[in-house]
Amino acid sequence: MRRWATWILALGVAVGLVALGTLWFQRSRIEPIDPPKLVQLSEQERVEWLIAQILARSRSGALKWKIQSLLGFDSERGGYLLRSYDVDTVAQACRRYNLEDWMRRLPPYVMDSAQFSLLKNQALWHIQRGDLRTAEAILQRIPWDTGYRESVLACLAVAQAQRGDRANARKTLQQLPFGFSVLSSAMRRLRVAEDLLQAGMLDEVAESCTQESIAVPMNLEIPQSVLNAYLRAGRWNDALRWARRLPEGWREFALTEWATHALQRGDPDPTRHLNRQEQTPALLLRLAHIAQTHNMHQQARRWRNAAFQRLKSPATREQTVLLFSAATELARIGDYAQAENLIKQIQPNSLRRLAARQASFNAMERGDLNQAQRFANLIDSLHARIPVEAHIAARYYRAGETAKAQSLIDRLVQQLLIKRRTDPVLYEMGITRGICRSVIEENAYPLVQPLMRQLEGEIAKMPRGGSRSAMLNELIAGYIKAGDLESAFRLAAQERPPKEQAPALLMILESLITER
Repeated sequence: MRRWATWILALGVAVGLVALGTLWFQRSRIEPIDPPKLVQLSEQERVEWLIAQILARSRSGALKWKIQSLLGFDSERGGYLLRSYDVDTVAQACRRYNLEDWMRRLPPYVMDSAQFSLLKNQALWHIQRGDLRTAEAILQRIPWDTGYRESVLACLAVAQAQRGDRANARKTLQQLPFGFSVLSSAMRRLRVAEDLLQAGMLDEVAESCTQESIAVPMNLEIPQSVLNAYLRAGRWNDALRWARRLPEGWREFALTEWATHALQRGDPDPTRHLNRQEQTPALLLRLAHIAQTHNMHQQARRWRNAAFQRLKSPATREQTVLLFSAATELARIGDYAQAENLIKQIQPNSLRRLAARQASFNAMERGDLNQAQRFANLIDSLHARIPVEAHIAARYYRAGETAKAQSLIDRLVQQLLIKRRTDPVLYEMGITRGICRSVIEENAYPLVQPLMRQLEGEIAKMPRGGSRSAMLNELIAGYIKAGDLESAFRLAAQERPPKEQAPALLMILESLITER
């Protein structure tokens, strides 16, 4: 009897060791990256493959997870070397592509930022499926000070408004502490605002705009949408009252747009509705330009003279902002000499660079690339000037002036090479994001394709570390934006060993989500 017990015990130990060894040496189902094959997959299949391989390459390999698996615990739900941002990327992909099975299999973390990121995406997923009650229950598990509640609250408000539940939508919006500015990207803010406007919540969106904190005219799409909605509804007086309550960076823009629409509608003098402080130089210059095109020459001269008279006031912070908006307006209407003159007067340098950048883009929109270059030359920071000149080069390329475009790109690269030793970060970000990404945004990818191939060779020779990872990620994001998926996967496949490929695959996944 004792002999049989000994044999059974030995057999059990042997089976256990074999099972543990099998788990220990298993390669976690890592599949090789095959770029041509992956390009042929459907978008949904490609994203599922990416999620599976990111998780497979992110396993910690810790013995405790192997032992837990042997004891019957689900080892697929633990033991991953993923940061909070990585979890957010994978969870976003599951949500946007409706991958319910993968969403449920994502590892449950302890109460840290990765846990909150996962909960945020689960709540958004339930909102997407129309299950608002479950989404609200999950929302209660996310603490207030984590920064993960805001996007859920915004999407919940949209869903409630689309159901006609405006009372609860209004209460939900009131929980956003600083309007739409708490949302992480300008594109997301605009999408939420547009959805709420379409659901009939004009006054609520307008109120949220007044809670923003914006000092210079930027991200103007939201106030533009709100103003258009007011005017479409015939609520001209409400629109004017709302424009007066906006933060400084949006107030002048909204008042200028309101006055422009009023003049075009047939009001001979919209300034009679505005006090002197609201009649900014940019507003008067816009009205003067429109009046000139409508043969209202005397009125145009009056407004233009008043604008330049106002710009002669002593230099103050308020006067600097007026110079900024007037200079960019002059560039927009094609009065380049006056625009240059005003830009040179702007202080501090940071605001002058921003004005020169905006003026350059305004000239590009008018098709005057030589003038766009003149404005770019007023930017005294190489870091700020490179993306502007890269956009100009791309416009030359699209206009058929390939030699001029290539010459400009070569000059930018040479300027960065000079700075490479003293400022490596400037070189890395300037050449990948500043040049390559800017050109790709203008749909001129062939112009920088040879440069990107050259950068691949540089990355292969760099030691592992932050600089190498930053350049690799920027290059991958550029390839994805250009629609060159095969090059992005080829770049990821060059990383060795396979577990080092996880960050590159995460970057591909993030870029695919962004472009979608």
